[in-house]
Amino acid sequence: MIVSLVYRVTIKLLSVPVLLLRRQVAKDAELLVLRHENAVLRRQLAGPVRYEPADRLWFAALSSLIPRRRWAQVFPVTPGTVLAWHRRLVARRWDFSKRRSRPGRPPTTKAIKELVLRLAAENPRWGCRRIQGELARLGHRVGASTVWEILTVAGVGPTDVTWPKGATTPGTRVNVIQDPSWPGPWQAEFQGTIDDVEPPELVQHSTARSGELVYWVVFDGPQYDSDGCGPYYKSQVWDRYLKQVPPQ
Repeated sequence: MIVSLVYRVTIKLLSVPVLLLRRQVAKDAELLVLRHENAVLRRQLAGPVRYEPADRLWFAALSSLIPRRRWAQVFPVTPGTVLAWHRRLVARRWDFSKRRSRPGRPPTTKAIKELVLRLAAENPRWGCRRIQGELARLGHRVGASTVWEILTVAGVGPTDVTWPKGATTPGTRVNVIQDPSWPGPWQAEFQGTIDDVEPPELVQHSTARSGELVYWVVFDGPQYDSDGCGPYYKSQVWDRYLKQVPPQ
């Protein structure tokens, strides 16, 4: 009886790999049938097969389970095509599209808009560039076109101010000179152009002369003030430090 029991256990143990091998053989046979059926169907097609995005995704995902040397025998497309599909899927996965909002520059925050309108209301003679410069001094990087757009939409643009009579006209070439009584306000004398960013204003200083104006001047090159600060490419300059360049 013991011998009979051992025999039966042995038979059962030997039948396990046979069943496993049969299942593998059955799968291989099923794959061969499907491949042959696929070949027959492709012969009946008049034009090239067009694969939908879902089909490409499925083939690209299955490619990771199959050795690359067998891709040419398994897939209905070339290995290069499978790799191209895989690269596109990976590129779409890591294109950071979720981090992007709408196309173009980001919208201006409400706080910046309120600050622009406040500066324009408190300083009606200031133009867009002057407001932009004040914002930059406060640590806000905003373009002059953005300032203009905010003021235009709000309908409270800067007050139109005519150029003062007798003042130096915009575009005039000038020499920025030093003060003979002290080494300033700039380290050296240089040339520049009167800018039309906004009309000249009266100098609000105790040492200002009667009716003295201050102009915005665009420098021909970077300049440093008497304290070594800079470089500056444009600044307000008192009238006393400006001498017109004679026309040539």
